[in-house]
Amino acid sequence: LIIGGPIYAGNVPEKLIRWVLRNVPNTENSKAIVFTTSAGLQNAFGTGSIATKLSKKGYKILAQLQYEMPRNYYFEKYEIPTEKQIKDRIREISSDIFENWVQLWL
Repeated sequence: LIIGGPIYAGNVPEKLIRWVLRNVPNTENSKAIVFTTSAGLQNAFGTGSIATKLSKKGYKILAQLQYEMPRNYYFEKYEIPTEKQIKDRIREISSDIFENWVQLWL
């Protein structure tokens, strides 16, 4: 199982946590990767929230990954990223997912 979501105010949305609790079945010996995306990684604790729920359902957590994505809000202190910066970041993350996630399953 691979599951992830965005970070809002330091955690994944409550709706995602409730979905995991209600819809992900209990298991034995199943694997899971948990990931989150956010504009910054300092207060991004969502992978731990989801990983804990999945562990209690019997999943072996292979990785908890956080990806820093371009901001979608700017206010006064944040610069608006260029189109090139956005595309470059998405390309970097896509490469990481392809190269590293496959290794986790082997």
